[in-house]
This record gives sequence, structure tokens and C-alpha cells, in this order.
Amino acid sequence: MVTNTGDVLEATVIHDHSPAGEQVNKFQFKIDAPAPVVDSIILSDIQTIIEAIYTILQTYISVRNVLREVGVFNRTQLFSVGTTDADTYTGGTSADAALPEGVAAYQYFKTNISRVTLFKYWPSAATNDINTGGTVAPAMQTALAAVGTYLLDDISIGTRTYEYGYLSPKTLGWIRPDTCVVPEAFGYQRRRRRGRGS
Repeated sequence: MVTNTGDVLEATVIHDHSPAGEQVNKFQFKIDAPAPVVDSIILSDIQTIIEAIYTILQTYISVRNVLREVGVFNRTQLFSVGTTDADTYTGGTSADAALPEGVAAYQYFKTNISRVTLFKYWPSAATNDINTGGTVAPAMQTALAAVGTYLLDDISIGTRTYEYGYLSPKTLGWIRPDTCVVPEAFGYQRRRRRGRGS
């Protein structure tokens, strides 16, 4: 199969968390390409994007979180592109005690559509990521803001460009966020079965 320009790709990032089980995070990207793109190139590109995102946060993620795989699905044509991993990222590197299951640093992306906001909850942080008073440590907030900047910009790889966003059932179209907000408080990472949600 090949991916065409304008197709929406969904990347499902799966971490194994000891002892809580798997943690799933999803990203959607729309591709702009001068010609159809084969699966192996798509997987390599997504690998590069996931690597860029998670290496920014790696030192704030508990070592209990180990990357299992990254699945890629073409939502426009409804086919599985395949699975990959990251380039060098294999999981968190913070050796401090992990925060309780479900407690997670997060950020959200605003769009120009009412009540359409994209949330990203990250794999379990560690105790050294907590600031006095229980808020997210300033260094981690800075890292989250850097992730937000990366996702809001066009991501160019070779002749292909990817943009982060959401294929909305509300508008029946592609929505691209324009603002990222990093809250000071930790959130609760909701659990779901793989394949549910976006």
C-alpha cells in the first residue's frame, strides 16, 4: 500500500509500565508529499517524529516505562502501515521513584473549533519532577513546552511534511491546533483499551 498526500496517519505509542501494564498515547499527523509514499518510508518518518518527541521528555519519564512499539494506521484509507519503534529512545531514564499510577504531566492543544481540544498525557513521571507544593517542576514544564512547539510546527522530513492535528468526527475534517498550554498541576491519565479514542 502507499500513503498519498493529505492522508491522515495515526501513531499509537505503547509503553509497558511496571507494574501498571501498558500505557497508550496516540498522535495524528497529516502528510503533505509530492508523490505517493511507501510504507517503509512512512514508518521511518514516524519513527523520527516519535524519537524527537520522547527524547525531549526522556529524563522526566520513570524507568518503569519501557517503549514496546509504535503502530501506524492510515485513517484516510483505513489500512495498517505497520509497526516500528523509535531510533534510540527505549523508555524513561529517571531512576527516582515513580509517581502513582495514573498521575501524569500533561498538556493540551487549543483549536479554533468550540469544545475541540487535544490532550496529551505523558508516561509516568518520577518524584523528582514534583515542585514544592505538588506542581510540575519548572524544568519539566519547559520540556513540555518544547514538545508543544515541536508539534505545532510543520515537521519536515526529506520531501515530506507532517502536521499534528485531529481528524474530527464533529467537523468531518482535519483540525490543526494553534496553541499549546502546559498546566502547572499534574493530571490523571485515563485508561482505555487499545484502539479506543484518539
